[in-house]
Amino acid sequence: MVHAPPRLLDPFAWRTPLNRTHANRLTAAFAVASLAAALIAPLGALAAPPKGWAIDSTNLSSDGVSAGSTAGFRVVVKNTGPSNISSLFLLAGQNRDATTLIIDPTVYIEAHDASGSVNCVPANGTLCDFGAVPPGREIDVTVAYKVSFAYGGQDIWFGLNTTGVVSGANSSHGDVLSTLETVKILPAELSADEAGKWTTQGNDSLANAPVGGTNLQQTGLHGLASFIGTYVQDGSATSLACSKATGKAKPFGQCSKVSVAGGQSQAAPFQITITIAKSQLPSNLSLSKVVVYHTLDNGVTDVIGDIAAERCPGGTAATNIGQGCIDPSLDAAGNLVINVWVTRNGGFRGGL
Repeated sequence: MVHAPPRLLDPFAWRTPLNRTHANRLTAAFAVASLAAALIAPLGALAAPPKGWAIDSTNLSSDGVSAGSTAGFRVVVKNTGPSNISSLFLLAGQNRDATTLIIDPTVYIEAHDASGSVNCVPANGTLCDFGAVPPGREIDVTVAYKVSFAYGGQDIWFGLNTTGVVSGANSSHGDVLSTLETVKILPAELSADEAGKWTTQGNDSLANAPVGGTNLQQTGLHGLASFIGTYVQDGSATSLACSKATGKAKPFGQCSKVSVAGGQSQAAPFQITITIAKSQLPSNLSLSKVVVYHTLDNGVTDVIGDIAAERCPGGTAATNIGQGCIDPSLDAAGNLVINVWVTRNGGFRGGL
């Protein structure tokens, strides 16, 4: 089984159970407040989970996800205590205490530890049955869902317990330790300008709405690596992602903002396709003079296509492409289509 690419959790802030120290009992006001909260909170929150449970999570598609597309998450579970945990389950909950579970089918799930693959069979909101977890064992889980969730919310609580379900009065076996992730669902009314998703095998492209009517530009991605978050945006809201024209630069069209794998540079080139409406093009456009201004995340702007080595008709199979290469053409409607191959994120804008 192919592991999802590792993603460092920095800082690696474990969610660990509350340690009831002597200091907790020194302030009467704290005790009164805790009692008041307990009267309101679900029963599952009354007791602290056994010492040693630890869980952390990461949203792998933090830029946003289009409705109906896939959102990915990484969850890391560890026994940080001195004793064996005889049984441990990973849950997907609608609330902190996992009293109501998310039963949506997973699009993808993969788990592994230091010894290799860990089998996870999601069922009715229980994602994994890890069995016994000895001291020091760390389990890395990647899971993805189609969003929005069926229950109508955008939150998912990844929780640990020893039974796989939470019911009845609380006991040490019903305790849940959880961590929250919230999916940013991109509004449907902005789909002309925005699109986002977490890629899976065989699902390696992304684009906002095609050119037409009042939509004057489309930005698309192709040839993406699997198991990464991707996001594109064009329109007036992206103007700051591209540097202002200086010197002899003659930009046209809108700025296309591209984020692949949270802004990380890629080992292999990916393809960006920018389609600009005919009405936005300069008169007497010469394809041989078209370039792309690429503003990097650090503010530096590269010009791609101003030398012969950066023109790649039909694409490129090379992995070392320097700043990148372009292949501009006109479609049947007279719109300009600029295919760009790069390994870095940022803002992209057509020009002369």
